[in-house]
This record gives sequence, C-alpha cells and structure tokens, in this order.
Amino acid sequence: MGLLDVARQAEQVQLGRDVNMSRHGMLNDDTPLQRAQYGGMYGSLMQDPADKARMERQMMEDTLAMMPMAGMTTYHGSPHIFNKFRMDKVGTGEGAQAYGHGLYLAENPNVAKEYQRNTAQYRAKIDGKEAQFPGADNETLDALTQWFGSRPKGATIGQYLKDLAPYRNKEDRLLENSAFYLERAADRYGHGAKISPAKNSNFYKVDLPDDQIKNMLDWDKPIKDQKHIMKLLDDKFVDGDLALRQMGVDPSAHGDKLYFQLGGGYKAPAVSQALREWGIPGIKYLDEGSRRAGQGTRNFVVFDENIPQILERNQQPIGGLLGK
Repeated sequence: MGLLDVARQAEQVQLGRDVNMSRHGMLNDDTPLQRAQYGGMYGSLMQDPADKARMERQMMEDTLAMMPMAGMTTYHGSPHIFNKFRMDKVGTGEGAQAYGHGLYLAENPNVAKEYQRNTAQYRAKIDGKEAQFPGADNETLDALTQWFGSRPKGATIGQYLKDLAPYRNKEDRLLENSAFYLERAADRYGHGAKISPAKNSNFYKVDLPDDQIKNMLDWDKPIKDQKHIMKLLDDKFVDGDLALRQMGVDPSAHGDKLYFQLGGGYKAPAVSQALREWGIPGIKYLDEGSRRAGQGTRNFVVFDENIPQILERNQQPIGGLLGK
C-alpha cells in the first residue's frame, strides 16, 4: 500500500467522523456531506482554517497509525523449511547457542549464509522419491546422507554398496549399519534404483522491529550504560542498580555477565524466559568480523517466536509482509 493510499484511507476515516458529528449537531454546517457528494481531496476545499488544521492533524495521526512498524532487515540460515519461527525448535540448527537460548538472526547476510553452509543437511531421493530407511538411528542416517552427498549424482544403490564393500571388515559400526540399511533399500527399490543426493539449505530474510532491538541486552556493553535495560530493571525491581548487585552482578559488567550469573551458563532457556518477562526481548552482540574492530554489524538472539517476521525464504516472499 502506497503512502497516498494510506492518506486516502485516513481521509475517509476523518470524513466519517465529521459526518457523524454533523448528524449529532456537533458541526454547524453540512460541509462534510457536501464534500462526500463532490469527492476529491476535501481537506483542500475547507474554508475554516481551524477546521482544516484539525483535519490535517488528524489525517497525519491516522496515516502514521496505519503505516507498518519500522524494523531492521536481518537474516537466518537453516537446513529447515518453515514459515514461522518456533522456540521449541531452538537448537536444531547449528545448536551451539553460545550467546544464550533463543532464535539467532544476523544483521550481516554473509554471517547468515555461513550458518546456512554450516548447518546444511544432506537428504536423498531414490528414483525421485524421498528415501526411507525404517529403523535406522540418527547416527546411521547422518552417515548415510553424508555418504550420499560425497558421491556423484545419480549413482545406483548397487554402486553405493560396491563402494562400501572394502570397508565391511573394518569393524566400523556406522559403515556396517549403512551397508545393512542400503541392502534393505536394495531389496525394496532394486539395485538399479538411482540415489540423488540433495542438500537442505535455506536462507531467510527476516524483519526485526526496532522497538524490540532497543530493549535487547547488549552483550558487549556495561549494563549501567544501557539506559533501556536499566529502565526495565527499575520498572521491575524499583531500583535496578540494587537488584543487579543483589543478583551478584556488578552494574559496570557487560551484559553477558547478567545472563551467565542468572543461569550459570549460556544454554539456559529459563534465563531467556526470565529476561523476557522483565521486558528484555533478546540479546544483541557484535558478530565475529565486527568483534575484532569493536564495532560494526551485530547478531541477535530473540526470546519470543512472535517477534521476528519472515519476509522471504530463498528470495521467495512468505505470506506477505507478516510472514503468515
């Protein structure tokens, strides 16, 4: 929706208000009704300067109210396909969670692309259909899919078994299991069935609202210098400085000390939940490339799955601007 369309909608809202006021005797003329009959941008036809100024002020307020919330464009790399983030899936990507428990987003797209490469998972199709290996444990499946990814496309099950044959006596459990499940697949699909490896790798473009970013705990700055955080702590505990000291955290310490002190470690869902309840929606920290310089682009750890809104997956829009 363009700004002009928004303005027109705001005008119609104001027109409705004026018409209603006229019906109840709150306006001394019928100019709103006349304007409705004649159409057009009625604000420019108003004769009363005070009435015109009031209308323009209201139009601006309505326009701003209808405009989308400003936000930062961030990026996320993942082996998984989804339309919305979910906190119960945290840790199923790279799984490190080195900067707290939450959803990881990057301001620098190259950082997200690196995560995309690092978390890519191999999957396989047999004769064009997703391969199934009933009974295989996760370690065996991982070994199989990595094996598929290291071989030429279109190799047959028989060729894979032939490649594995020299290793059968090496007492390697994963190789033995891989061969076993390949033999079962050969019985099901045939030795001549072709395996086509495919790498699951997805790149997401995500909107992160500015009003959420400003309330995030900065990992790299003294807590006492983070005015938004201190205000949230004051609102929660009356005296944020005193509350920090009672938690065993020096207010001059950086943000990571608060997270660590609350949970004794960084992979702490309960700490993220507590901070979220205090009004702190996440963590922001300098990415690896910027950390060396002490400034630059940042990564974000979000504690609430409803905050980030997916805009695109692999350059394809996802359900409009709201990621529905």
